[in-house]
Amino acid sequence: LISIKIESSETIDDFNKPYPLSPWQFNQFMNVEMLIFRDSNWFTDFPTTASWAEYFYSYSRSASADGVITLDMHVIARLLETLGPVSVDSVSFPITKDNVQKYLRAAEKAPPKGTFYDQWDRKAFLSELAQPLLEKILDARGETWTRLAPLMLELLDEKHILMQFDDEEATALLRGRNWDGALRPEQNSDFLMSVDTNMGYNKTNARMESSFEYNVDLSTPLNPVGTLLMEQTNLSKVDVLCEPYATERFMLPPKFPGELRDPVYNMDECHWGYLRIYTLEGTKLLRSNPQEIPAESTWLGETIPARTDDLGDEDIPGVQVFGMMVITPTHETTTAIFEYALPMEVLTQSIETKSWTYRLKIQKQPGMIAQPFHLNLRLPDGMQIKNASISFAENDGVWTAKFDLRRDLMIEVTFGN
Repeated sequence: LISIKIESSETIDDFNKPYPLSPWQFNQFMNVEMLIFRDSNWFTDFPTTASWAEYFYSYSRSASADGVITLDMHVIARLLETLGPVSVDSVSFPITKDNVQKYLRAAEKAPPKGTFYDQWDRKAFLSELAQPLLEKILDARGETWTRLAPLMLELLDEKHILMQFDDEEATALLRGRNWDGALRPEQNSDFLMSVDTNMGYNKTNARMESSFEYNVDLSTPLNPVGTLLMEQTNLSKVDVLCEPYATERFMLPPKFPGELRDPVYNMDECHWGYLRIYTLEGTKLLRSNPQEIPAESTWLGETIPARTDDLGDEDIPGVQVFGMMVITPTHETTTAIFEYALPMEVLTQSIETKSWTYRLKIQKQPGMIAQPFHLNLRLPDGMQIKNASISFAENDGVWTAKFDLRRDLMIEVTFGN
């Protein structure tokens, strides 16, 4: 790397040109009619997101990009933990792994005079932090590199960094190492991925915690059934109505005429989340628990009936996608339930050993650190687990595995009499 230039996503788009229609969820849940650069990460399949990002970038620039690299706040914190603190010219204290989140949320810079921006720019401080951090990486030697190399592999494996390059050899490498963020169900295997998209014009992700329970009923091998429960908790302690304009969510009012308005980093609000569940192609939804969303809680002021959306395959081979809008109020917990009939192919039978094998591939939503996950298997009467790739404990006929989902996981279980 020779240099880094950081721009806010708002500067990429050229609204003198036509833009494609947004996915219908943006229109209904956010009153957004056009798909623009900042929303290219709507697509769960990262190669698709990268393609849209490159397209929108080239739409307003003289050339396209040669690749797309994404990273999250966790990457910056872990780099500072490994490399040590850095000094930023405009700050009197060193930036460390412990204060970097608070620093970036609080940092703000007045816009240049004569520009059309009427708010402070938080993104400018990313550039001021990136340069000394980059210098520290490039100056790393010896023992520092022995710590940095495995860290980068860990961050790639845990999907805190995703990459796409317009180069066949690099693409093959990323695909082989599962670093490209593509959705790839396996043959003869169950598949599960959950993606929560914040559609509330706020930063409530910082206050949200989620956990999963996946119950798989294999007691009738020819008719397997899966039930996913996703629990989401809004840890904010304030009391706020779940209405779009219930707070001064965008700007604090000016203290005197002509003063630049100070933006609010609005984490403490209700979470408007559109939840998408990616399952195996051929899955049939049996039951779910959608909630009606009242008109006062929507951006269009129109009631959204209780419904679970059949999203087809979203142009991703081998998957079936279901969607549901879930609003989680402050200091409350919501649980989304999806029960579905699984294709018979999730189980394979060995006539020779008189056993069955169940395989499950779980893909993690990029950007999440570690989500508690409980996998419960109910086997046919009289059968027990003979071999498994993770540890299970049996209780009253149900076999349970508990783990934190930090990276994509392939689970294989063989059971019989």
